[in-house]
Amino acid sequence: MSLKINIHHIRQNKSGQITDQFTILPQELNLPEPKDTWRPLRFEFTCTNAGDLYVLTGKLSSRIAQQCSRCLAPVVIPLDVDVHEEFSRLPGLEDEDIHHFYGDEIDIAEVLRENVILNLPAKTLCSPDCRGLCPYCGADINHAPCDCKPQSGDPRMAVLEKLISK
Repeated sequence: MSLKINIHHIRQNKSGQITDQFTILPQELNLPEPKDTWRPLRFEFTCTNAGDLYVLTGKLSSRIAQQCSRCLAPVVIPLDVDVHEEFSRLPGLEDEDIHHFYGDEIDIAEVLRENVILNLPAKTLCSPDCRGLCPYCGADINHAPCDCKPQSGDPRMAVLEKLISK
């Protein structure tokens, strides 16, 4: 499937619109690994001729299977991205927010990829009050407290402490 919008029939019609929808496979956007965590994405959009610009607005929706950053439990998170992008065929428009294109087709794959990646959560949690794993025994503290006693010092330095004590 091509992620291109053909603007030929609205090119001469100021305020002309194209309304459509795509179902996009994760491979088409070259999304970050692992690929099996991504569900197909749905993009419903309107492309409007605004004179020298073509304005793309829409909603990109999907679900992503990830692991909780604290306890490693599987989590499926919804992804709902509002897309608002501007495109121009005029090379003289120097603006970093305007994407340039040539011909009668706007390739939206890279724009959608950027929108998805920028809207991914920085830290995935199974719940806001997730307590995570015990740093000593690895038990999931959300299900039951462990019997480990807090140790003083950094546990990553334990091997060095043993060397020094000899």
